[in-house]
Amino acid sequence: MGETAQELRERTVENFLDILILTNLRKNSLMSANDLMGRIHRKFGVSLSSGILYSCLFYLERAGFIHEDFVIKKHARIRTVYSITQKGTEKIDITREHKSAIQLVIDEIFEE
Repeated sequence: MGETAQELRERTVENFLDILILTNLRKNSLMSANDLMGRIHRKFGVSLSSGILYSCLFYLERAGFIHEDFVIKKHARIRTVYSITQKGTEKIDITREHKSAIQLVIDEIFEE
């Protein structure tokens, strides 16, 4: 049995999750993990596990692509939010420059 379109969508989102997070943070600074998860779900119809998302956030922070901040919300509740760094912005720009190379790989996969 072959993979469904939804399964392929989920695989693609998970494989490009770092890029998705960075592009979302570039557009909307100071997003929480829940904000990111909701935005990805609304745009792609994919429900990520919190483990996958937090693992990627941890990697991006350790690599210097994002920065973790804390914001005090209503009733003195502390919320963790993330913002993109200059290094993260540069990664997005470099990846965007190589978008055609990514498409070429996909085309070669389906070449008969």
